[in-house]
Amino acid sequence: MDDQLLIKQLAKRFPMLIIKPFDSGFKGLIGQVNEDFYFDSHEENGELSEELYDELYETLYSIEDNLLPFSREFPKRTFVYIYVDCHGGACYYKGFSVLNGEVLFKHAGMDKGHIPLLQTLSPDYKEIHFEPFTRNFLK
Repeated sequence: MDDQLLIKQLAKRFPMLIIKPFDSGFKGLIGQVNEDFYFDSHEENGELSEELYDELYETLYSIEDNLLPFSREFPKRTFVYIYVDCHGGACYYKGFSVLNGEVLFKHAGMDKGHIPLLQTLSPDYKEIHFEPFTRNFLK
């Protein structure tokens, strides 16, 4: 399947995402919630209101919940959902990979947890640094 067609379908189903192709030893697409919408447009006194914070997390959960049915529309593509939580330079990753509506692999949060998740896309992947996770990759 053409990546541009998949990007259009992802954007249609998940309009809150910024989506971009990447090549980090293997090729794929990465999507990230456009948090700028929440933080730039809705901050009150430098902080996100409780309602908008809740809305942001509902958005994250809607992606997680809807990825399985979405993957059925592209039965030959593996999708990986990775939630990254960073504080003070320490990052923890949790998520799952899915193919045709079936979970292939699920991983609880831990340091370097992105590696086994990305290995479901590229079995030889073992790098700690993953450029699409860098701050400016999707800018």
